[in-house]
Amino acid sequence: MLAAKMVPMIAPLRAVTHPLLAGPALCLALSVAPAPALAQRAQPWTPATTDSVTRFVASARVRFQEQAGDSLTGRDVQAFELVANGARRLLRRLGRSQMAFAPSVESTLDSLGADVDVVVDPAQPSIAFVLVRNPYRPASGAVGYLMWYRGDDLRMQGISFPAGIKPRLRAWYTGRTSGPYAAAVVYTRREPEARFGFKFLRLSPEGFVWNLVQYEGHGPELGAGGDVAFIDINQDGAPEMIHTQRVEPDSFLVLERGTPQLMQEHIFTERPEGFVPHDARVLPGPIATLRLFALTLMANDREGTARLIADRSRLDEAYATGWGRTRVRGAWTVEYGEERQPWPEWLALKVHGDGGPRRWIFHFVIRDGRWVIRDWKPVVVGRNPASGG
Repeated sequence: MLAAKMVPMIAPLRAVTHPLLAGPALCLALSVAPAPALAQRAQPWTPATTDSVTRFVASARVRFQEQAGDSLTGRDVQAFELVANGARRLLRRLGRSQMAFAPSVESTLDSLGADVDVVVDPAQPSIAFVLVRNPYRPASGAVGYLMWYRGDDLRMQGISFPAGIKPRLRAWYTGRTSGPYAAAVVYTRREPEARFGFKFLRLSPEGFVWNLVQYEGHGPELGAGGDVAFIDINQDGAPEMIHTQRVEPDSFLVLERGTPQLMQEHIFTERPEGFVPHDARVLPGPIATLRLFALTLMANDREGTARLIADRSRLDEAYATGWGRTRVRGAWTVEYGEERQPWPEWLALKVHGDGGPRRWIFHFVIRDGRWVIRDWKPVVVGRNPASGG
């Protein structure tokens, strides 16, 4: 099995020479500063196939059909390498200066019967990632290939992957001699519950090989749902990884379908051992504020409740309703919000109080950098909810 192991690197083919890539080993084939991808004017381009690329894919398809199981053996890898070699041929023809358009290779290979994803990081387009799958066995393991320039040489290295789709590549210059470049691949695993997978690699000082630092079971567990993004939060040139996902609210708080959900944000930062958890928090917003408001009422935390109300003179009114004395499931139910607004500033609720359930409109506003409740008004039939009635 190939799980979490490097696939033997295929001997590199010669590639288009680029003067930026010729130099000391530490400079590798990449510029020290991210390539100005935005300066490249996008032009329609469709790579033409050659007899060799067609033969590569045709031969690979025969071998794919012979694959006996979903786990990969040494012979199975040959089929993946044939497709990857076809991708490398097309990328070489495209040329290093046009690597930002590498994803166009994907449709060409797929038209020949392959099943691939081809992605680049627009900020560092000299590095491409090709994920090759067996088109006849969707549940089979896959092989991902990093392709990068070192001097005039377009190199290729394979890494085993679980069955996965929709890969995203983030690559950057680190400035460290021990690993001058880093690359992170996030993808979606083909499972009943689609989960994110993650691999993190660093390039060797000489620029010949990528060292696998983190992989499945040995790195951040991102779980299912939500989204993953790489953002340079502290502007130091290296990105942090942000994972946002929905959080199931407490049983007393029910969020009806179509209403805003409670979201949690996880921040991972890079350290020598790879990406590690740095912070986790519920994302601020009206729903998060509403939840805290209910919790402080239930805990009889008057000062905590007061901090969540724009007009503190209504504190006694909030407690007089008896909202904090009912903890049954659905004691607070968000039924709908501001129409056609994914980030509403008012919410319609059914809240259980001393007199039983009653409907209210809660308005929210940002004060001193925090979301607070501006006011709440009972629903009156026939009035515009936005006006508070």
